[in-house]
Amino acid sequence: MSFATIISSLAHVKTGRLRALAVTPGKRAPALPHIPALSKAGVDLVVMNWYGLIAPAGTSKSVINRISVQTAKAMKLPDVRKRLVAEGSEAVGSSPQDFSAHIRAERERWSKVIQQAEIRGR
Repeated sequence: MSFATIISSLAHVKTGRLRALAVTPGKRAPALPHIPALSKAGVDLVVMNWYGLIAPAGTSKSVINRISVQTAKAMKLPDVRKRLVAEGSEAVGSSPQDFSAHIRAERERWSKVIQQAEIRGR
């Protein structure tokens, strides 16, 4: 048994080389709609991979907003959405403020996990 990302395992699941038992995003994944979410089996584990665009500190708000608007437009294109799902991803999109809040929440969440598990650096 292994925990693997949908992106890294999707091709193997589709060809039958691997059998997916559950997904961890908390809901069914568009790329594997027949596979239940682990949380639906009573396991309190919700983990998602995420990607985003991050600009250097000091980048003007006008540039950030322009990039955000253009990225949001691209994420709504049917061909882009179809390609992302085919590769095991899902276009979500958010505002720069929402994404900043998400990053802060993820840092806080995983910092607690690291502390509770007593994980130490070398």
